[in-house]
Amino acid sequence: MVDVYAIPLFFLIMELVFLFHYRKLYYYMQVLPPLWKRRPKGVRLIIISKDVLLFLLYYVVRLLYMIYCTYIVLFTPYWQPGCMLLFISSLTQLAVTFRISGITQVDPQSGVVYPTRLFQSFMSGLAVFILSNFAFGALG
Repeated sequence: MVDVYAIPLFFLIMELVFLFHYRKLYYYMQVLPPLWKRRPKGVRLIIISKDVLLFLLYYVVRLLYMIYCTYIVLFTPYWQPGCMLLFISSLTQLAVTFRISGITQVDPQSGVVYPTRLFQSFMSGLAVFILSNFAFGALG
């Protein structure tokens, strides 16, 4: 019988959910922070839709994911897969931040930068592989 660990399984499922919604997440990641920084003098109305809630869930889950990976690196003997999870998870965001040509694309209408579908799928696939090893007991 295979032991299933809940925390890495949760992050595995969230990685798959975020893989299918990554364009929305990167859109809100680049559009919402300037809206929150600007302080208009009048009344400001922000509509909370399901996409914005998904974006906020993404931020909370990514914070917990970073804490989990840091725990793996510092307090378990499996520091190498933990470091790989941290590194792989940050590569797509670094590619978007530095607008690396070939692995990012710019939406001509909004100017928002996205990672290419192939790059995002490959990086998420690597993270899912490591998380599945943790979730189903191959590493832990």
